[in-house]
Amino acid sequence: MESSSSSLYLYTIAKALEHGYISKEYKDVLVRGFNGLMEHMTEEDGEALRVKGICIGTSTGTYDYYVDRPTSTDDLHGVGAFLFAMMALYDYVK
Repeated sequence: MESSSSSLYLYTIAKALEHGYISKEYKDVLVRGFNGLMEHMTEEDGEALRVKGICIGTSTGTYDYYVDRPTSTDDLHGVGAFLFAMMALYDYVK
């Protein structure tokens, strides 16, 4: 699992639900995705929440290279995707 991609999927689902592009039945997918992201891809550090499991970059290569790439914590493109997802979730549930 990779957190920036997961965050972008959550963003897309939340926006699609908010604008009525997909059935309300997908709300369960959104909730399960959010819970999985929070459980497996974040960690508390004092009062801060850190986003982990962020792929350090994607380039061409073999399948093994692709799935074995190192990950980082709090990389900006991953945190940005996470923030977009959280804002979209907030907009949908408010």
